[in-house]
Amino acid sequence: MSYTPQFPQKRRSILVVGRNGQASAVVDALARVPGVGNVRQLGSFDPVLDAAKLTGVDTVVEMLGGIAPAFTLALAAMSNGISFITANPMLMMVHGRVLRNAAQGQQAYLGFQAAGFGMPVAELMGSARPERMVVSFSTSASMALARMVFRGESLAHVSAHLKMQNADFSDWGGKVTLARAMALRSMVFDTEITTEALQRASVEQVEMADIKRLRAFGLAPVFGAEISENEIYAGPMAVAQDSALLQADSGDVMLAETLYGDVTLRAASDDMQRVVAGVVADVRTLMRSPKPALPLERQIPLTRPQALGQLEMAYVRVPFAERDKVLAMKPEILQDSVEGDGLWQAVIAVPRVRDIQVSALGGVVYPIATAWAPQAAARATGGLRLVG
Repeated sequence: MSYTPQFPQKRRSILVVGRNGQASAVVDALARVPGVGNVRQLGSFDPVLDAAKLTGVDTVVEMLGGIAPAFTLALAAMSNGISFITANPMLMMVHGRVLRNAAQGQQAYLGFQAAGFGMPVAELMGSARPERMVVSFSTSASMALARMVFRGESLAHVSAHLKMQNADFSDWGGKVTLARAMALRSMVFDTEITTEALQRASVEQVEMADIKRLRAFGLAPVFGAEISENEIYAGPMAVAQDSALLQADSGDVMLAETLYGDVTLRAASDDMQRVVAGVVADVRTLMRSPKPALPLERQIPLTRPQALGQLEMAYVRVPFAERDKVLAMKPEILQDSVEGDGLWQAVIAVPRVRDIQVSALGGVVYPIATAWAPQAAARATGGLRLVG
């Protein structure tokens, strides 16, 4: 009987760079992943003094935060053909194109699933590339808006409460949401996106009175991002009151519209859980693991708001004297009303929501991200249709 020797599979050596609770949690999680051998942690990285510490390393996991030190580490790793994984959305927003080109040129793996949604979105979607994604991340801005919607608290009260909890306010103007949305988009679409196609707005534009006004239209505000292949909007959006994006807890939710159906993905709300899950998912992807990190959830349908041909829908609120600027776009007015204080509110359909221009004083625009239909009472009475 012949004997065939069995050679053990090479176990991956991973270096986690960073000194914080998330970095330690990543080290512990990676040590339990099958196929992973040596996992070391380095508190910081100097490209001159610490270059020798990359010898024998297969994968570098960046947990430093910031842009400059993380970028230096990324180039040092990939220039040596070392796979690079990051949970840093700001790094990917600023230097994503350079890192993708460097990874391709050096034939090194670049993983950033923890910087987006904390799970292998592209793998879970399979061959069904989404045409559009709408996502609500768990950030200070989304938590503030949720408290305003569900508890009726003012933005000033919410802000004071979050400050007492030492919350991270970096996303108050949508910066973190935009960065994570860009990372999420890069997982699905191979094409680059220009800065002109990026738009973000602050949670500061939402007033308590707006929530009441939106409810009259069967809508509610949510802080998140709308992502397509060519454009990204980050900031307050309007969604139907039964939307999966509008939830009392602070979890991450993504609704994706694909050619083969609509899907809902949920991820843990805790930043540490998201980062750990995303890094582990990248390592498993790198090692060609057949099992995704998290299951796919199929539930609430997402209907493209462009139900009127190629038109997009939006809720607008402007002073009555300013409505001619909106009417100049020749919108389809789906539902509207006028309040006693002279504010005109309407749900309109236009070819491109980004082209709606309203003055900062007394005017807001909320893109409608999910399926919506005019309220029954308004349909019964015919509503107010101001067309001139």
